[in-house]
Formats: sequence, C-alpha cells, structure tokens
Amino acid sequence: MTDVTVRQFADVVGLPVERLLAQLDEAGLSIADADDTISDKEKMQLLSYLRKSHGKSEALSVSQPKKVTLKRRSHSELRTSSSRGSAAKTVSVEVRKKRTYVKRADLVAEEQERAKQEAEEKAKLLAEREAKQAAEREALRRAEEEAARRAEDDRQRAE
Repeated sequence: MTDVTVRQFADVVGLPVERLLAQLDEAGLSIADADDTISDKEKMQLLSYLRKSHGKSEALSVSQPKKVTLKRRSHSELRTSSSRGSAAKTVSVEVRKKRTYVKRADLVAEEQERAKQEAEEKAKLLAEREAKQAAEREALRRAEEEAARRAEDDRQRAE
C-alpha cells in the first residue's frame, strides 16, 4: 500500500472521504481532492497527528505497554449434603482472579542506578582491599629485612 488515492484509503480505513480530507488538512498535509495520491510518509504523519490529538504520546509504543491486566477463571463443582439425608446437591463455583502489573519507568531507572552504585562500591572495596594487602606485604617484607639485618649484625658481633 505505497501510494493510493485518498478515496481508496478512506475505504480501507472505513471513514467518509470528506472527514478524511478534513483530518488530512488539520494534520497539515496539502491534499485537496479525493483522487490525489497519499504516500506512506503522509499516512504516518496523519497517524502521529491523530495520536497527539487524541491524547496519546508518540513515545508510547504498542510493543511496550505500561499496564498489563491478567484475568483468570477457574471452574469447579462442590457437592453438599443436606442435614436431613436427602440427595446431595452439586453447586457450580467460578473463581475469578484479576491481577494488574504496572511498568514504572522510574523504578527501572532506580534499579539501574542502584546496580551502578553497587558496582562502584564493589570496585572501591576491591581497590581498598588490594591497597591493604599491598601495605601488609610491604610491612612483612620490611620486617623480614629488619630480621635479616639483625641476624647479620648478631653474627658479625659474634665473630
């Protein structure tokens, strides 16, 4: 459906030609006659105009809904017996569960920031641990050198 006439597009969409022409004019497209052709780019421009005029933002896409509602039903039957000993009755029971999940962009951003901070803290702790181990190794090396020097001094005094 690359280039079609406005009349054919109105039939596909299911709108009267006059109303579609009015919407095209409001969208800022220069199409004056029902026999003029309309391209895919112009159709997308009309669609974005209609979305804006009906209160939907362009950033909202169909692939990422903000809210998902799941509805579940379960059917079962219960058998009840009366106290007088008459025949048991069967009662049909339907349980409905409705759960709504909301995607919040601010929670996603917070989660990413928290993960970034945790990674920075881990790197900082690792660097501190490395520095501490290096200092301990240096202190141990100095102590060994001092002990070797003392042993050498003691040996020289003994001679």
